[in-house]
Amino acid sequence: MKLYHGTPKRVKRLKPIQAKGYTDFQNLKAVFLTNNFQEAALYTLGKGLKGITSFGVSNKLVILGHHKLKVGYVYEFDLDEKSLIIDKEKKDKNHYAIQREITPIKIHKVKPEDYERLIQMVNSKEELLKVLKQ
Repeated sequence: MKLYHGTPKRVKRLKPIQAKGYTDFQNLKAVFLTNNFQEAALYTLGKGLKGITSFGVSNKLVILGHHKLKVGYVYEFDLDEKSLIIDKEKKDKNHYAIQREITPIKIHKVKPEDYERLIQMVNSKEELLKVLKQ
């Protein structure tokens, strides 16, 4: 199964890290993946702002405030479905996790200018949440 992981860091292998979230799935020590390349690309651009501002990804990247985005990377994997944990609460979004170190088959460089039409910057948290729900 072809899956993707977006991160602003360039690495050779991805290792499970302890996540913090609201559900059991979101609190796994794992590498989190999606079958949607665009979602992973938008996530990596937003993740580059971690600690600076809030962001969210739906069908676009929504960012609180106006910030310069940095290049990121999408890691591509071909994984056996049996080794994956499926996010049952977001089944339609196709989110997965794997609890072991994995090596990508391909690394894609993600440039902010290639995704300009899918990036929206907003002025308040309320606006961010409203746009993400659309």
